[in-house]
Amino acid sequence: MNYDEKIRELEERIERLETKILWMAMSKLPNPKHPYYEWLLYLNIPENKRELMEHILVILSWRLENQAIHEEFKKQIPGIPYELLYSESIPSFEEVEEILSIILGFNNRKHIINLLKSLYNEGKFQKLCRYLLEQIGEDPSEAQLYAPF
Repeated sequence: MNYDEKIRELEERIERLETKILWMAMSKLPNPKHPYYEWLLYLNIPENKRELMEHILVILSWRLENQAIHEEFKKQIPGIPYELLYSESIPSFEEVEEILSIILGFNNRKHIINLLKSLYNEGKFQKLCRYLLEQIGEDPSEAQLYAPF
């Protein structure tokens, strides 16, 4: 088997594995202990986007608490206006929705609301999530298990 055939075989194996993982995700019951990871799984959010999103949520949490944003955290993120992310004002739901939509590559308010509720219910960024959800009349404790299939 030559190099190109071996690469093609590996690509096919990866594709089969991805399909099986998707089928497993669709056929299992949501885990109430980990709603955030269920959300990531069901929407197929890659690790690099998860890490960037969590980095941004740290910055937004600091803004909410009027804390200084450390210089090592201030970096230009492609697609996000610098002034939008590093503003000194308390973040609004609309600002956060815009930022997260850019990072995640979709513009779906329901997904953003479910993200914030799942983070809250998993104990991550709770103060920020509660504040943002209350701005739009949502109660984070009313979250349902995320199973869009």
